[in-house]
Amino acid sequence: MRVTAYRAGVAEEREDRLAGEEPLAIRVAGPGQAPIDVAITMRTPGHEAELAVGFLRTEGLIDDRTMLTAITIGDSATQARPDDEVTIHLATAFD
Repeated sequence: MRVTAYRAGVAEEREDRLAGEEPLAIRVAGPGQAPIDVAITMRTPGHEAELAVGFLRTEGLIDDRTMLTAITIGDSATQARPDDEVTIHLATAFD
């Protein structure tokens, strides 16, 4: 993207790279449970599964003993941006 930078009162046009942000919905489900909405956070796209697990861990919602059985990304058949939704599936009920 072209930007205008000002330094010492002098304007200079140059190319610059911008980081994009998109929302990420983090959901959790235990066996037989419908996914529970936990959070929506803004992030630079990429590594959605790792971000979701790290978020749940640092917020104390899962711990070292929690068994993850699957991680699913949104459904591309029903969503325009399926990577904006991650569901973490657990071996035990999520409360």
